[in-house]
Amino acid sequence: LLSSRVGSGYTVEERSPLAKSERMERGARVVNETLQQLVGLGLSDAEIESLFQEQATLLDHAGLERKLITVGPHDELNRMCADQLGTALQKTILPVPLSQMERHKDADFAFVPYPYLTDVLETLSRTDTMGFATHLPSKVLETVARLRDHETVGLVTRYRDTIPPLSEDLRTRLRPVLDDSVHDVEELRVLVSQDSIDAIADAVPA
Repeated sequence: LLSSRVGSGYTVEERSPLAKSERMERGARVVNETLQQLVGLGLSDAEIESLFQEQATLLDHAGLERKLITVGPHDELNRMCADQLGTALQKTILPVPLSQMERHKDADFAFVPYPYLTDVLETLSRTDTMGFATHLPSKVLETVARLRDHETVGLVTRYRDTIPPLSEDLRTRLRPVLDDSVHDVEELRVLVSQDSIDAIADAVPA
């Protein structure tokens, strides 16, 4: 886009991408105009539907790839969630730290744990953003709940900064049954809840 200013000639201006609501509104107008033209050509409803399906298939075959990301404050936990969602959706999902989400404003979908949803919605305002819930495996909770006062198990993580949030999560969920001792768990994983996975799978086009 060019703008002209007296004394400075032409200036190339940065083109701001449309917000989702504007994209949808303009897209709806284009589709409506196209439908009217097809009806004017004498095509039946079945023929129009067939054409749309054919064109959608061509887009898929052209390798139209959507950018999907998970956003969270802890790298290791973020990767766990990205791996689980990627397996469920059969798509590549990029784990992105909260501190770097400004670099990913081009993402089509962002998935984020509910406690951080507001921050992501404000920063990635043009991205379809969905929150998800997490939980700890029942086997882990059962094991820790049965620990005696003198028993402990070690918390194994890849990165040191993963230990505090996992420990706090474990203490919060098991506070009623734990004493003041530090009880951590070996190979502790955070799981994305199934209802969150189902909701995300319904929202992301196949």
